[in-house]
Amino acid sequence: MHPPKADSNGEPDAHAHGVVATWADLALARCWLRACTQNHLDCGPLIKGSATATLHPRTRFIDVRLWRLVQLDEILLPVPLEYVALSYVWGSDAYQLRMVTANLAAFKRRLPESTSTGAERLPKTIVDAMLVTRALGYRFLWVDALCIVQDSREDLEDQLTQMGAIYALATTTIAARGSRSSDTGLPGVSVPRGRIGNSDCSWDSEVAAANGLCVGAWTFHPDEQYEEKHGALADKRCYIWRGWTFQEQILSTRSLEFSPQRMVLWCGRKMSRPDSGYSGSASEMYDPHHFRHAIRRYLSQKGAASDVGGSASGIDDRWLLARWNTIRDTYSTRSLTYALDRRRAIMGTAKVLNDVIGGIDSGGHIRTNLHTELLWYLDLKTDRAQKMLVKFSRDQAPDGLFPSWSWLNLWPVTWPALGEPLPDVTVRISSHSEVTSNTAVEIDARALELRLTETLDGGRKLVYPDGSPANITVRLDSVTETGLMITCVPLARGISIMWWEQELLLLRRVEEHYVRIGMGSLPEHDSERFSEYLYSEEGQRRVIVCY
Repeated sequence: MHPPKADSNGEPDAHAHGVVATWADLALARCWLRACTQNHLDCGPLIKGSATATLHPRTRFIDVRLWRLVQLDEILLPVPLEYVALSYVWGSDAYQLRMVTANLAAFKRRLPESTSTGAERLPKTIVDAMLVTRALGYRFLWVDALCIVQDSREDLEDQLTQMGAIYALATTTIAARGSRSSDTGLPGVSVPRGRIGNSDCSWDSEVAAANGLCVGAWTFHPDEQYEEKHGALADKRCYIWRGWTFQEQILSTRSLEFSPQRMVLWCGRKMSRPDSGYSGSASEMYDPHHFRHAIRRYLSQKGAASDVGGSASGIDDRWLLARWNTIRDTYSTRSLTYALDRRRAIMGTAKVLNDVIGGIDSGGHIRTNLHTELLWYLDLKTDRAQKMLVKFSRDQAPDGLFPSWSWLNLWPVTWPALGEPLPDVTVRISSHSEVTSNTAVEIDARALELRLTETLDGGRKLVYPDGSPANITVRLDSVTETGLMITCVPLARGISIMWWEQELLLLRRVEEHYVRIGMGSLPEHDSERFSEYLYSEEGQRRVIVCY
C-alpha cells in the first residue's frame, strides 16, 4: 500500500477527484488527524481547559480496548486524557440500546456484542465508531446513549449541561452524517459506500476496478449538501436535519464525517479534507462549520487588534452577531423530539458565544440588543427551501414552555436584516438568571393601539382609529381572531430589499400584562400617518410587561 500523497503544505492529500472507494481509508484519516494536532496551532478547542479538569468526574466513556464503560475519575493516565465523541442520530423507529440504572453495572464489566441474539446488542453505528476510534489511535469514546444513565434525572441534568464541553474537548468527533438511526452504520466502515444519487452528471461511463474502486464523474455540487437538500438525505429523520447534531457540528474541534459517498475531515481550517471528490469550504453562513470558523476568526482578529492597537478588518461583535442570527435561522429548521430541547441543544454554543462577546444567555437570546431580538417572525418560505425536498412547517412549542417573546417559542424563524434600535426605547429582561416560561421583558416606549381586521383574501391587517388601513406588513405568530385591539410598539429599524422600515412588536393585553402575537414592518418613507397617531392622544408612552 502506497502512503497518502502530500499536498503543497506537506499534509496528506485526498485521493484523486472522481474516485469513489467502497471502504473508507482510515489510515488516511489518522494521517489527517496527526497533521492537524501536530501542525495546526489555530485548531484548538473553543472551550478552554482539559477534559479531566472541566468534565464532571462521573462522565463515562467507552473503553474500546476493554469493551466496557469507565468513569472519568477511574481513568489514571500519565498524560492528558484524549478521547473521541460520536455525533449521530438515534432514530425514532429504530433499535437503540440505552444505558439505564438496571444495566449500568453490567456495562461497566462488559458491553454487549454487536452480534448478540439476546435482548441487548450494540447498534451498528456505535460499533463502527468504536472501530474507527481504535483505527485513529485512541482508546476512549463518548456516546450519549451509553455514557448517560437515561432513566436518571440527576445524571441527565449533569451530562446534558456539559454536552458542549464534551464535544469541544474531544480530540475529534466522528459524525455519522449519512445516518437515519444508530443502527445505520458508518458508510465505508461496515456499510459499503456507493455512488452519488440524484447527480447532475451521467454515470454511464462508471467502471468498477478490481480493487473495489468506482470511477466516474462527480457532481459540481458539494456532495453531502446536495444529497441533504435535494436527494435521498433530504429527510427530517436524517443527521443534518436533527437538532442535537447542530451544536455538535459547531463545537467539535475536528469532525470526521462519514457520508454515503465519502469521508471528510473538518478542522479549524476553512477547507475540508475529503478522501474523494472535491473539498468543501466553510463559507456558507448557514453551515455550522462556518460558525465555528467565524468564532475562531473573530478571536484571532481580536488578538491581533489588541497587539497593534486596533483593527480595521470589520470583524467585530456586530459581524459575529449577524452570523449568530443566521445560524439560529438554520437551527430553527432542525427537528427535535422534545420542544424543551430547543434550549438544551443550543446552550453549549450559547455559552461559548457569551464567553467570547458577552450578553448571550443559555437560550441564545442576545440580551445586549433586545430591541431587535424580539422581532423574529415565522419563516416558512425561506429562500433556502424553494428548491429543497425538505419542507418546513409551523412548529409551535407547547403553551407555557417558553415566554411568548422568545425565539424558541415558534419555529422556523428569521429576523429583519440590519436591525438598529430606535432611540428613546428601553428594553430589558426582568430576570438576570435563566429565561423560563414566566420570565418577562419590560419595554419603556411609546405604543399605539390598532384594530386587527380581515382582508378579502382571509389575511389580517391593522386599521387606524378612523378605520383606514395602516400600511403595516403583519406577521402573526398564529391565526388570531379579528376585532382585537393590538398594541403596536416600534422597537427598531431594519432594511428590506429597497428601503428602511420601522419594525413593530405586536402585543395583546391579557389582564395586567401583555403577550407577543407577532411583529409588523412599516416603510419609513410611508410612516408619517403612523407617527401622527403615535404622538397624538391615541398613542402614549408606557411601561409594558410582556410574558
